Amino acid sequence: MISNLYQATVILCSTLYFNINQRVIEAVQTLCNFDDNENYWNRNVQRKSKICTKVSREIDQLCYLHRITTQAAQRITRILSVSLMLTTLFHFVVVITEVYYNYISLVSGLRAGHYDLYVQSLASLGFIIMCIVQFYHSISFSGHMTKRAEATAIFLNEFFLSDVDQCVERSIEIFTLEMLHHDYRLRMFDCFTMDGTLAYAAAATMTSYLVMLIQFGLVNH
Repeated sequence: MISNLYQATVILCSTLYFNINQRVIEAVQTLCNFDDNENYWNRNVQRKSKICTKVSREIDQLCYLHRITTQAAQRITRILSVSLMLTTLFHFVVVITEVYYNYISLVSGLRAGHYDLYVQSLASLGFIIMCIVQFYHSISFSGHMTKRAEATAIFLNEFFLSDVDQCVERSIEIFTLEMLHHDYRLRMFDCFTMDGTLAYAAAATMTSYLVMLIQFGLVNH
């Protein structure tokens, strides 16, 4: 339940970032159009100034939307941090335990001549796959959301060759500086980051524990 709520929050914020990026691309494309016909825009300075003012307001609004989306994602993550950490720890212990006992039971049964143990392991295997898939989705959605949030700065500064008013330059500069000084990765009490590094660390740790447990288990059996 907690994992599903977290995933729904991340997907919603990722969608909001996508919409913000689309509006940023449209605003920057408007600025880039000034280079298509410089003579025309040089003769229509007043119209160009109005367009720049409109784009500047649009960028300021997008900056605000980007900020509150980030704050909402981080606040909800902070609220769910304890439950998510406990859920992740539970899945970690369950996967290690289920894999260990199923492997030991299967090997011991084959040594004893029992060949009907495969059916009994299917339920445990299904539960293990469910835990891994749920964990992977949480990590994958979080990483995808972070990439979309950070991509806004790239889209925003594709206008740099265009001749624009100071109000637009100031709006883009404020938006860019705000993004450069902000970490968009979701963290759980600063213990770990919800991205691909956590998946690699979890896989390496579980593999190490399983190797040690299976070695001791096979010796005892």
